[in-house]
Amino acid sequence: APPNQVLLNEYRDGEGIDPHKDGPLYQRLACIVSLESDAVIDFSLDKVECGEKGGTIPKRSVVLRRNSCLSFTGEAYDCYKHGIMTRHSDVVGSEVINIAEANVEPGEEILRAYPRRLSLTLRRLERVERHFDEFDIVTTEDEVEMKRRKAWWFRSISEK
Repeated sequence: APPNQVLLNEYRDGEGIDPHKDGPLYQRLACIVSLESDAVIDFSLDKVECGEKGGTIPKRSVVLRRNSCLSFTGEAYDCYKHGIMTRHSDVVGSEVINIAEANVEPGEEILRAYPRRLSLTLRRLERVERHFDEFDIVTTEDEVEMKRRKAWWFRSISEK
């Protein structure tokens, strides 16, 4: 199914985004379009949620070239947090899995463009939120879904 949500983020001069997971509100697929600058995105095992049952690789990174698209699903979506370190350049290390595709060499420094990097994240919400008014009948399924979303939200903001 096609995405039904697009998120535009602007990252100023060297800004990154803390490691995070997109969570259960979305289908298990994310597509990131990186614009105006290169960067390296890191995937690190979420031991709290996956531990021994999944996520066999401790850390992997992907070079995001300007005007490129990265999509991930499955174990990468379920068991790994993804984020971009705050810094003005990235160094290609042995954990980078797309060296040939990104046309980079191990040890190469990738400068981030000044003044910004734009990121479009495309996802599909599992369920579009219903807005209830005083005359709506809330089903048990609706209540369960609202509690699940609230619990996920509180877990995601309490990790900091």
